[in-house]
Amino acid sequence: MMSLKRNEELVILIVIFVIIFGILIFKHVVPKKIVQEPAEESLTLSENIEEEPSKIFAYITGEVKSPGVYEMNEGDRVSGLVRSAGGFTENADESSINLAQKLEDEVQIYVSSINESEGQIPGIKSSIIGGKLNINTATVEEMDSFLPGIGKTLAQNIVDYRNKNGRFKTIDELAKVDSIGNGKRFEKIKDLITVN
Repeated sequence: MMSLKRNEELVILIVIFVIIFGILIFKHVVPKKIVQEPAEESLTLSENIEEEPSKIFAYITGEVKSPGVYEMNEGDRVSGLVRSAGGFTENADESSINLAQKLEDEVQIYVSSINESEGQIPGIKSSIIGGKLNINTATVEEMDSFLPGIGKTLAQNIVDYRNKNGRFKTIDELAKVDSIGNGKRFEKIKDLITVN
């Protein structure tokens, strides 16, 4: 059997030690690094997604300084829309809308005037709630002036239906009224009405 010199044995032991040490480092360090990098990358992507909220459009009218359609971020509140419209006018009845309400795309917010509120019959609540018209209490005149595409004739049809069948239970029930149906006319007003 071939005998090795002491120096050769020492060299072989060092080489074996280096190989074992290298395998251990590769097993414990490299896989962790590979696993961590994609996780960090996906975290960065999700952070970027969160930083860009969806855009919505909201229409504010009535007693604000600059009525109109405004581009807002999803999750913004009515108070932000009022600020975008230049704030309330001197005649605004600020309690006629819910400033804490979250905005939805295509919503219309109507800010009534103090004169409108003062002109109401005592004990009768305003038909405009949070910028929406309550079709269970609204008059022909209120529907005619507030709802697009609803003139006095259709407004009277709504009142007649309500008188005959009782209060509307859902806004979808409005589609049963003569000459309204569930087509374009209903689509135009469904986000502007409430039954509460």
